[in-house]
Amino acid sequence: MKIKSIIVFLSAAFLIFMAASISGAEEYGWSENSGWVNIEPSGYGGMIIESDHLEGYIWSEGIGWIKLGTYSGGGSHAYNNTTADNWGVNRKNDNTLEGFAWSENSGWINFNPEGSQVKVDPGNSSIQGFAWSEGAGWIHFKNYIPEDPVIPDEPYIPYEPYIPQQPQNNPPVILSDNKPVSEITIDSSEDGFPKSFSLILTGNDPDGDNLTWLIPEHAVHGTAVINKQDDLVIINYNPDKDYNGKDTFKLELNDGEFSSFLTVNVNVLAVNDLPVIIFEENAVSRLDIEMDEDGDPHQFSLTLSAADIDGDVLKWSILKQPSYGTALIPETENLKKNISYMPETDYNGQDMFEIQVSDGIDAAILTLNINIRPVNDKTVITGISRKMIAVPENTALLLSLSDLNISDTDNDLNELALFVKQGEHYTLTGNTLTPDKDFTGWLKVPVYINDSTEDSEIYLLDVIVSNDADADGMADIWEAENGLDPLNNDAQDDNDRDGFTNLEEYLCSTLPFDLDSRPDFLFADAGAERSAIPGETVRLNAGNSISYRGYIAKYLWEQISGTEVTLSDINAVRPVFTVPETIEQQALEFQLTVTSPCSIIRTDTCIINIIKTGIPPTADAGEDQLVIPDTLENSIITLDGSRSSDPDSEIVEYTWNQVDGLPINLSDINSIMPTFTLPGNMQGRSESLAFNLTVTDDQGLKSSDTCIVNISESNMPPEVVITPFESPVAERSVVVLNASNSKDPDSEIVMYLWRQKSGVPVILFDSMTAALTFATPPVEHEITLVFELTIWDEAGLRGQSQVSVSIEDNEIVSSIPEPDYNDDGGSGGCFFNTIFFLKQGS
Repeated sequence: MKIKSIIVFLSAAFLIFMAASISGAEEYGWSENSGWVNIEPSGYGGMIIESDHLEGYIWSEGIGWIKLGTYSGGGSHAYNNTTADNWGVNRKNDNTLEGFAWSENSGWINFNPEGSQVKVDPGNSSIQGFAWSEGAGWIHFKNYIPEDPVIPDEPYIPYEPYIPQQPQNNPPVILSDNKPVSEITIDSSEDGFPKSFSLILTGNDPDGDNLTWLIPEHAVHGTAVINKQDDLVIINYNPDKDYNGKDTFKLELNDGEFSSFLTVNVNVLAVNDLPVIIFEENAVSRLDIEMDEDGDPHQFSLTLSAADIDGDVLKWSILKQPSYGTALIPETENLKKNISYMPETDYNGQDMFEIQVSDGIDAAILTLNINIRPVNDKTVITGISRKMIAVPENTALLLSLSDLNISDTDNDLNELALFVKQGEHYTLTGNTLTPDKDFTGWLKVPVYINDSTEDSEIYLLDVIVSNDADADGMADIWEAENGLDPLNNDAQDDNDRDGFTNLEEYLCSTLPFDLDSRPDFLFADAGAERSAIPGETVRLNAGNSISYRGYIAKYLWEQISGTEVTLSDINAVRPVFTVPETIEQQALEFQLTVTSPCSIIRTDTCIINIIKTGIPPTADAGEDQLVIPDTLENSIITLDGSRSSDPDSEIVEYTWNQVDGLPINLSDINSIMPTFTLPGNMQGRSESLAFNLTVTDDQGLKSSDTCIVNISESNMPPEVVITPFESPVAERSVVVLNASNSKDPDSEIVMYLWRQKSGVPVILFDSMTAALTFATPPVEHEITLVFELTIWDEAGLRGQSQVSVSIEDNEIVSSIPEPDYNDDGGSGGCFFNTIFFLKQGS
């Protein structure tokens, strides 16, 4: 600060102010910065020192008139709000002066400024010290006489002294980086990260007043707070959670009278927010879930949703797959996701997987810890441990666990117990059965296993009773006469490769080493897979079962799954049942067993889906395969049901079973892609294996499909070629499906077999020839029938293919009679005349 000093003198050693008049040079004093000071100017009484204040007027060349007395004019001046009616220069008890005098040209003079004072010396009626002038700075009163004072001419005496108005106060100043500011803009990140709000200010007041910081206008989208540290003021601002955009607030600096303002503009920069995974209305990053082994009785159940405050499109994925199971997230646009998890079969213990929800930049991760509680698994009897269980006539047989193939993942064999139940044609003592006297033939023996917790399902054990030393079901004398070993169980061998086992040749009195001597071909056909509704009458159809060059001696229908219904006649070719009105949506499965006159048995199953709202799945057992047994990489064969589909729900169960060919063991009959290993003795042999896949959706509906695995080192399987035809075809018309162009690259086709896979059942004519004939049923709208052709070559290898036939309503009422579905005379029956009539008329 620049300081201007005024030094005031009187004619003696110091400036003396007296009430008496002074003549000549004694009437003047000297001020270093403002020239002569006239102590007693003309027309005014000069300065008078009273006991409690100063009075009068004095004149200075530089600053004009100085009024020392009181003044009553209203208003206030710059110093601590002293009102105008009591300002003046007062003398205190200790002779110090306080208060204000007014100078015409330099404004207010403070006689008691901060850090200094002016004091009366009562001994010589003088004043000493420093006073402060608004316009002239410091005025220094001291005892000093210049060596050669200049005596000026008579000073100018104004007619009337200037009477000042109330002194002016100066407003405070807000400083940023030592520069005055009234508006400032600052960037900050959403939620204050990564860039936080930062503002440091200082305040200055020219008058030295005490200052107060205020926030008169608060932020709309955040909170501002004032923090003081010594001379600095730190302004903190936090935006509202997840807010981005513009915000503003105002600061005020007040000196008690006046204020200065600072407008603070804040740019809250957008920052990507992590999405959140929500479970039961709470954001989660970890969940612990309990379930039971194999999901029974308590399965894995988890419904999640996700949210993103930025409104980004979210993508769900499995970040880390479980170690002991399979987790899936449905590919749907629903806001909620039903997460599925299924542990590996029979696994219990701990498992974990991670779900990720990404907004394209960042991702939320949920860790799912799963505790899979152990649950006892029923023992499963999968078959017998040898080709056949046989007992000589009038001989007792002790059945044991070693006679059976058993699957039990929870227990050792020594923890299992076999139980045999009573059946026909034998007596039972414990697990020992004794055939009735002189009885020969097959026994159906119900058995089950208890694992100390629960019983297995009943398994019907086939036992052959004969005079049979090797217990293979064939009489010893017949084996000896036909080149078989009576001491070796060779019942399941097919020595002449005619498709029938030695035991079947024995039962039908044909020769086991003669390809031209074989039993009648027997094929069970339980009918097409189809749908029905509650209240509908459904007719099962075994009419397309075949006994080539013979007849079928017995039909037997059994319901093997679903709500029990009542069949009109379990031994009829085409029994009927009525679907209950109250039945739930599900699949009903029926097994057909046909028996030839020589006791050869074949079985087949059909599916009737009871529909309310759903659509059944479509099973796909995969492509047929050719395997070369001496190729190492083909020694493990994989079946593939992954192309199975469902249009309106999810497939929840896969079940595989072998329906034909050399018996093998699948790795997991409930796997989507089970495997099996070829036996080590396949070199030089040709085998054809058939597998059936049944899939079940989450509505209980089912579908099945078959695939073929041909095994051969050199022979190639035959190829089905079906001649194209025009589709759709009219109702009540004759359709011929022609596969005469089917071929085999290195052999001959020796057998054709047509069957209907799905749709309204029809009767098949010439189903064991290259050309299948059938009559289309009457329809009210277009429908589709699916047929499958299987062909065999001389080596027993197979090829198969499916063909679809669409049938449309031709709106013509035909006189051609419908097939008599009440005929139970086997395949064909009275329908032969209908086919003949249609052929003649076409």
